[in-house]
Amino acid sequence: MSGPSEKTIRRLFAMSGNNCAFLGCPSPLVEVSGTLTGEICHIRAQSPGGPRFDASQTQEARHAYENLILLCRRHHRIVDEEPELYSVDALEELKAIGERQFRRPEQETDAFYAKLLLNSMRRVEVNNNAGNVVIASPGAIVGRTINIKAARNAVKILPAAGTIGADQNASRYVQYLIGVTMSSPRPTHRGQPSSVTAQPPRTSKPGSEPLGAHCRLKDCLSSAAISWSGSARPALPGPTQPRAGCRS
Repeated sequence: MSGPSEKTIRRLFAMSGNNCAFLGCPSPLVEVSGTLTGEICHIRAQSPGGPRFDASQTQEARHAYENLILLCRRHHRIVDEEPELYSVDALEELKAIGERQFRRPEQETDAFYAKLLLNSMRRVEVNNNAGNVVIASPGAIVGRTINIKAARNAVKILPAAGTIGADQNASRYVQYLIGVTMSSPRPTHRGQPSSVTAQPPRTSKPGSEPLGAHCRLKDCLSSAAISWSGSARPALPGPTQPRAGCRS
């Protein structure tokens, strides 16, 4: 279960009566103009490191009705910035008080407001960030829409650490494998001999050893051991290094 269901948020919205659950807050969750000011708040955080996170809680319980409360943006930020003050017990009591005061039966329009709240939950805003932001990575920020507000005119997007894209040598090696594979003649079907005329071998640089026209990607991958660890990196083929697994 990746998040709360629409059915759960419909019930939560009806029980809130379109009111922020914080005591004395006059803010509606959705204004008459249609502006969305409310947010879905997890009483126990949905990911490790979050406020009031409970490692023993199941993924289903994290997104269940009992672990959710609707707050305006201001009070959502307040309760999450001070989890010791706004403990699990305190938030559960806030929710119970609000429901006793504002609860009402579900209405047809609640489905629309539930969709708005869910869409807002999937939007992530990053403001004045001085470090790294990792998207769609286990334990990191996950969102359908990412809004980045930076002081610079341009934002430089880099591949995540530990990936092939972040390693220049690995990227060049993969590009090499793709190049030699694309230069190979296509195999024929049903054992028929190939009618493709072999092309003259290409050379990477003047005077260097020609690249084999029949190098196959799977042979290169199996013999080059592309899975590495630590500081070991596969060497790029060059004039003085044989290309294991390539048949010219």
